[in-house]
Amino acid sequence: MSNGFHIEPSTTRMDQGRRSNTLDEKKQALGSSNTFPGANVLNRNRNVSDLPKPPAWHEGAPCASSDPDAFFPSHYGVTQTADAKRICAGCDRREVCLQWALDNREPHGVVGGTTPRERQAMWKQGAA
Repeated sequence: MSNGFHIEPSTTRMDQGRRSNTLDEKKQALGSSNTFPGANVLNRNRNVSDLPKPPAWHEGAPCASSDPDAFFPSHYGVTQTADAKRICAGCDRREVCLQWALDNREPHGVVGGTTPRERQAMWKQGAA
C-alpha cells in the first residue's frame, strides 16, 4: 500500500563520488508496507514495532483513554495543563507515573501531574 510519498535519497559529500544507490538506500527512501504513513519523514523509517511501548502500569490508566493533546499542549501554562492535571489528580497510578518520569528524565508532557518545568526543579533538588 502506497502512502503517496516518494522521497529520493539525498547524497552526502561522501556519496558524491558514488553514482549508484544500494538497494537498502532505496528501500529506506521509499519506505515499506510495514511502516506507517510518513514514517520515513517523521521517524526516519522506523517500524511501528520499533516505537517505544508505554509501561505496563499505563494500561487502564485514565490518561490512556484521554485526549493526548491535553497532556502535550503547545504551552505549559496553568490553563493549558489544567485538564491533564485534573485527570492525574484522580489517578491511582500517579506516584508510579511521576517516578517513571523522574527516572527517565522525561522532558515532555504532563506526566504524574507535573509539567516539564516542575520535574526539572525536582531533578535539580534531587541532584543537590
